[in-house]
Amino acid sequence: MSMVTQCPHCSTAFNVTPEQLLARDGRVRCGHCTQVFDGLVNLTSLEALQAGVPPPLAESSAAAQQASAQSHETSPTPLPEHGFSPVNWPMLPDVPQVPVPPLPLEVVADAAQASLRDTYEKYDRHETQDGEAHEARLASMAAKGSLASPPAVSEYRVSEEIRVEDVEPAPSTRRVSVPWALAVTLAALLLCGQALYSFRSEIAAHFPAMKPALAKACGWARCSVPPLQRPTVLSIQASDLLILDKAKPHLVQLIVTLQNQSALDVGYPAIDLVLNDRFDHAIARRVFVPADYLRGADAQKTIIAASVTTTVRIDLDVSELSAGGFGLLLIPAPQT
Repeated sequence: MSMVTQCPHCSTAFNVTPEQLLARDGRVRCGHCTQVFDGLVNLTSLEALQAGVPPPLAESSAAAQQASAQSHETSPTPLPEHGFSPVNWPMLPDVPQVPVPPLPLEVVADAAQASLRDTYEKYDRHETQDGEAHEARLASMAAKGSLASPPAVSEYRVSEEIRVEDVEPAPSTRRVSVPWALAVTLAALLLCGQALYSFRSEIAAHFPAMKPALAKACGWARCSVPPLQRPTVLSIQASDLLILDKAKPHLVQLIVTLQNQSALDVGYPAIDLVLNDRFDHAIARRVFVPADYLRGADAQKTIIAASVTTTVRIDLDVSELSAGGFGLLLIPAPQT
């Protein structure tokens, strides 16, 4: 079923359907002046437009606002001495409420159209008897800006250029409760704390100025800020097994030269050593952590500075092993 609504800004009439009016709570956009207006309040008919009758709901809304303003300006009228007052009105018995099933959309639209038709007929009869009052009321509303100047009767055309899709829905009045806001804030703080704890080594390596603050925070949390472990940026420049004393051939020393090829300070890695026989078969394996090979003056070292080359020496006892070769692998050292 098609109905007619009128734009209150440019007085252009449009054909609308109940589906279009219900899509955005009656809010539609005029295809002529692109203004958004309430299509339900401005429902009318082509005959009423040609007769110069404004939409009844729009007029009643304006009249209600004017009456409300006048009621605030004047003092309330006292009740007469005789008659009923609000305190001695007789009480009516409670009427049981009977649930009424909702009507189909077509029935509601037919009823609305019939109600509008009856309203227009009553309005036409009233204005026929008092046409001068109607013209004065229209002139007053136009002077206040609540009603645009109506075009000539020949200019009224029912247009189809009305848009509903690009009309923004009415803003939601949903409020966020205080407990929910506190819970979200607490969850965000916990997430930030977990990220700082998990990536404390990366943060200290990229931002050295933050390392004292991280160390102080870790003191409260009973943790530490270990050096960044990134063995992939370390390259083995040289490695060899040397016999220190020919009288003791089972005592050898592993010498490994490491170079930090990154722009960050990284921690000493763990060295995975595999001894092979003369057939290149693995016969022994051991992982050396920094505490195993950093001794003496190097015991206090924890990092290899950026672009720095260092040498690591590890003493081994290979008795009862016929080692013919070895293999090395740099792996991340376990953090304490």
